[in-house]
Amino acid sequence: MKNKKRTLSILLSIAILTLFSGCLYSIDSSILEQNEYDKALDDITRAESSPFYPDKELLKVVRATILERKEDYDGAYKIYQELSNSQYSIYCINRISIIEKFYLHKSKEKEKSVPIEKPAEKESPLTIYERSLREFLSDKDLLNFYNLFFEVIFFDFNGKNAESLDKLDIDSGNSSSGDSNLFYIEDKEGIYSYNPDENYKYKLNALKLSISKIRDNKTQINKINDLLEKSRNLLNTSTLSITTKSKINYYKFLFYLLQGDKPELASDALYASFYEGGLYYYQFLSYCIINTISKSDYLNEIFKINLEPVDLKEFFEISKDFQTIFESLKKDKKYLKSALKSTINNANFSSSTKKNLLDKHFFLSSYFFENNFYLEFSRSIFYFKDRALNKDIFNPFLVDYYLFTGEYDKAIYYQLDIISKSLKRLTRETKISSESLACIFPLWYKEVVEQKLGDGNFFANINKQSILYDKFLYLSLINSESNFNSSVVSTANAIGLMQLLPSTASWLMNCSFSEAKRQLIEPDFNIEAGFKYIDYLSKVFNGNIISIIGAYNGGHNGFAKKATKNVHPLVVSELYPVSETATYIKKTLRSYVMYKLLYEKVEPEDSFLLIIKNSP
Repeated sequence: MKNKKRTLSILLSIAILTLFSGCLYSIDSSILEQNEYDKALDDITRAESSPFYPDKELLKVVRATILERKEDYDGAYKIYQELSNSQYSIYCINRISIIEKFYLHKSKEKEKSVPIEKPAEKESPLTIYERSLREFLSDKDLLNFYNLFFEVIFFDFNGKNAESLDKLDIDSGNSSSGDSNLFYIEDKEGIYSYNPDENYKYKLNALKLSISKIRDNKTQINKINDLLEKSRNLLNTSTLSITTKSKINYYKFLFYLLQGDKPELASDALYASFYEGGLYYYQFLSYCIINTISKSDYLNEIFKINLEPVDLKEFFEISKDFQTIFESLKKDKKYLKSALKSTINNANFSSSTKKNLLDKHFFLSSYFFENNFYLEFSRSIFYFKDRALNKDIFNPFLVDYYLFTGEYDKAIYYQLDIISKSLKRLTRETKISSESLACIFPLWYKEVVEQKLGDGNFFANINKQSILYDKFLYLSLINSESNFNSSVVSTANAIGLMQLLPSTASWLMNCSFSEAKRQLIEPDFNIEAGFKYIDYLSKVFNGNIISIIGAYNGGHNGFAKKATKNVHPLVVSELYPVSETATYIKKTLRSYVMYKLLYEKVEPEDSFLLIIKNSP
């Protein structure tokens, strides 16, 4: 008798909780993980006839989501239409729109139509600018200057201070090494040879002479004036990204430097490239240039500009133990539920959206999250975001959420978006946080990379001091290739962390095409194949890091060896005609510089110098 009373009491409690909570129904997560959708639909059918689940509309939403996962879009569409005026209308109306746009009647044959020949698209001002820039820098005298400029900025003093050298006679152009006009010797192709072994004094004198030669050339000055005008016009374009603006400001600095009569504008452009750089390559390049020139009387005398040094620690929160910061990035479900509630409370929604519908949408979002419907949960958050007047308020939550689900590429995307919108200009008052930096430059899969390096199966003929043995090189490559998304597939069908084609992986791993395609989503297999490809490229390019990075993106046949001939390593990406590869090299170098700064406290100029040394 006591047991019967106890059973009735428990059932009554469940019934009361059900009435107040709306629904206690949940699907076994293992059913979803194993894609057993028919089993899930049978379970929902039983729940629909049960008195314990009074919220029948919620059960219909769940049924529709399962049908979507099963790719039965017609079935899901009918249910969403039925619920378009229900308490869950926010979610259902959005799903109707998406299914109509991408999936509905997909199997029906499209009506045949006569193809309309589109007029050729005009080149954008930015495309014209970049082509003009490459042509300008390819000129013999300009290339001579640019090579010398980087040699001086990133000169290896082997621990010595440049100012400890004897004062040299800049104006006379004399050097203890002989006639500075012989600094570059023209080869049979008429291109000046890059020579990293000349001493510092010699390079300074040669740099001064190269600048004088350009200033005396009216044709070159006219080209510089034209590029400056294009630069100013582009910077007034509101659609430019901050990374592109940083690049244009950097080149404005070089143009004013060569022009010679507006030193204050040269300084302003260089500082703009740094302060408004958005964690891009040119921000760190400008940082190194600022600090090198500001500390050198010689360079101040040559360039006639006054620069004050900057300290990255004043703008970035660089923790002593960045490993710990990284390890604390992932938050648990309890934290995320609280963060979502706080985000919703602080969002300003349009007056056309009724509060009761927002409350029900929040309930549905929470239901999805609790029951591991993570795809549907993320959709529901974007439907919240679409209705908010202050949409960006959702971005911090999205960063935390995607870290929780392991969608690291999306976390990086939203973290960069936060920085680009909230920190358009670096200031000492609004530092970029350690957590933000650890999210953008994470250590995911570090153990796999370290294990591959520790195996000793790669780079047999490469000096052990090469950065080919540095784990941060591979994390930088993964960052550039996939943003740590292990299952991403590119439009060219490259797969996984290090974005390898199945045909390439099949050759490298000595397996079938089908096995390579299947295995490439596995981090261990993918990274090992990536290592083998880099090992191959290291032999093709004699360990030259810039060439290896460029060829990894552009293909070992596509990336011509002549791209690095007679060119300073940091000039390669400025001249390389394929913009995707040029951008890829810069992004990878940027990531490497930041990894070394954050996790090993290596200054950016020292990391750049390390790259240069490893690109002979």
